[in-house]
Amino acid sequence: MRRNRRKLNQSLQQSNDDLRNRHGLMSRSEQERLEEEIKDVRDRNFKLQIQVNKSSIEAVDEACKKQKETEKQLYLSKRQAEQNKKKVQKEIQKLKKEIKLQSEKIKEIKVFCGIGYVMAIIFACYIIGIYFL
Repeated sequence: MRRNRRKLNQSLQQSNDDLRNRHGLMSRSEQERLEEEIKDVRDRNFKLQIQVNKSSIEAVDEACKKQKETEKQLYLSKRQAEQNKKKVQKEIQKLKKEIKLQSEKIKEIKVFCGIGYVMAIIFACYIIGIYFL
């Protein structure tokens, strides 16, 4: 019975193969081989897709790190600029005070010189008056 079944299966397989060949279809072994190749290609594609996904995640992570570093540098630059601005403003205020003090001293010197000139003229007039009178 087994032998009969085996023969029958072989005969059916041969008939199927013949039918396939007559209609441009592949034999069962060729079809199985192609299905196996397709399965292998799908497995490789799946593995490659996993690698691509990992690469994409790594690229996104790297881009995020670069963005954070850039934002940090921007913050530090802004902070440094603010500190420099405050220093410059303090220096300007200091120079303005010095200019004001020097201007006041110049005014005092002008007044003192003016008084000195007036006194010198009065004294000169007095001396001239003493010689001519």
